[in-house]
Amino acid sequence: MAALAGAGDSGRGGPGDGVDVGRRVEGDVGYVRITSFNEQTESGLTRAVEQLKKQAGNKPLIGYVLDLRNNP
Repeated sequence: MAALAGAGDSGRGGPGDGVDVGRRVEGDVGYVRITSFNEQTESGLTRAVEQLKKQAGNKPLIGYVLDLRNNP
């Protein structure tokens, strides 16, 4: 799981939504970090998944890692 280190550094879902957009991990798994839950979290997660799908291109992702660590 060393590939997860720093995976959330590639961007944010949107202002104030508490979602860090990750990158592909292990080739066909997406990584998303949720740093807080609020009214915008659902839309931020949806945006993050769409961005990951775009990053994957023609190769479909088989799953996602949702990182909820240190979430107050």
